[in-house]
Amino acid sequence: MARTLVIPLFSLVAVFDSLRQNDHKCPFVNLPETGRARWGEILDAEKMEKCVWVRPKLVAVIEFLEWTEGDRLRHSKFVALRDDKNPREVVKEA
Repeated sequence: MARTLVIPLFSLVAVFDSLRQNDHKCPFVNLPETGRARWGEILDAEKMEKCVWVRPKLVAVIEFLEWTEGDRLRHSKFVALRDDKNPREVVKEA
């Protein structure tokens, strides 16, 4: 069983602030999205202006129902942060 690091919400704000990227550049090659989503929930250029990008230094435990055909998590929920796994070793579950 994986260990989880439980952090109070006010502490998460401080953690995320320390990981904030100063250049505000999106690190993903597939964004902004240009297509249409089933419910209109795409991350377009306008919504991306409100995003705050952080360096990938943490590993989170996320519960979800399934992967969609569009390679998205369906019904995802943040559970906890892990301190026992290197972020560079994380791979997508099959």
